[in-house]
Amino acid sequence: MNCKLKCENFIFVVTEDGKSELGLVWESPITFGVLENQAACRPGFYKAFAGNVKCSKCPPHSLTHVEATSVCQCEKGYFRAEKDPPTMACTRPPSAPRNVVFNINETALMLEWSPPSDTGGRKDLTYSVVCKKCGSDSSQCEICGGGIRFVPRHTGLTNSSVTVLDFVAHVNYTFEIAATNGVSELSVSPRQFTAITVTTDQGDKNLLKLLLYFGNSGNRVYPGVAASSGYGHVPD
Repeated sequence: MNCKLKCENFIFVVTEDGKSELGLVWESPITFGVLENQAACRPGFYKAFAGNVKCSKCPPHSLTHVEATSVCQCEKGYFRAEKDPPTMACTRPPSAPRNVVFNINETALMLEWSPPSDTGGRKDLTYSVVCKKCGSDSSQCEICGGGIRFVPRHTGLTNSSVTVLDFVAHVNYTFEIAATNGVSELSVSPRQFTAITVTTDQGDKNLLKLLLYFGNSGNRVYPGVAASSGYGHVPD
């Protein structure tokens, strides 16, 4: 029976007759593919997990200018939410909702709209409606507060419609409809919205009277429309 004593890369083999022999051993050769996987990733590529894995190209709207990175940085105007994996593309806030349709009766304003043309590359889209009371000057506005009632609610809307109730007489109300997603709070750019303004009047039996409406982000003003009740569309 032979006995082997290992010393680094050498082994001494002691045979049954007491003689010893010196041998040399070595590890299995590393293949080219393993060397390639262990190499540092070049700029524009990343390795999300350490170990024997290949480098991957940076996801859409992200980049890296240095070697050996585990996360690609988002391009300007794009973001990665806290729970987004490094393998996911960077995304951005959505554009404003489109094709706003209104329907008014004596006491309620019903608003419907279409999803934004640009969702920012995300599926976690929700809507919010901000109510403002404005004076004769559209720049003099304040948040409505608790007087106005929204059905079902005014934030976190997953459906593209809302009903507004409990108006006060002789007030100009502006409603800003915005879409948000998982990275909206990370952006410092002004939010995009579509707005519609109504005034309340008790001069006749009807309480609501549509006076004028605005385009995206309130930057475009269209001709006023006088209507005590009915159905209409806000141009994009």
